[in-house]
Amino acid sequence: MRKVILSRLILAVVISALLVISFVPVDTASAASNGQQLIFYRYSNGSYISWLQVSGTNQYGSRVTWSRSFSPAVSNHSLANWWWKGYTTVSWRLANGRTGSCSFYVPVSQPSNWNQVGVDRQPGNTCWFS
Repeated sequence: MRKVILSRLILAVVISALLVISFVPVDTASAASNGQQLIFYRYSNGSYISWLQVSGTNQYGSRVTWSRSFSPAVSNHSLANWWWKGYTTVSWRLANGRTGSCSFYVPVSQPSNWNQVGVDRQPGNTCWFS
């Protein structure tokens, strides 16, 4: 009899815990609704990207900075799982030593998850955003 009562009590606790967990909201960035992920390309056929730094506002409204060096240098980089919104600044260095920086506005929402950023656009050493 004691085993039956104990088993039913354990079962009730487990079921209650599962019900509570299933109703706890999870705060995640969903596609295209609270910022965008960025993919960087070298704009010209010149030197590859050896360093990137991105500063801006994340999906939680906090100012954050991400940076990375690449060895060997790369022609593109997808910045997955970092969500940006509002005014954002990217700085870069190419393998040939050329550097640059630009700012652009990342929409809070749009139909897709990703925006493209081309760095080292000549003349003017600027970037493009789409």
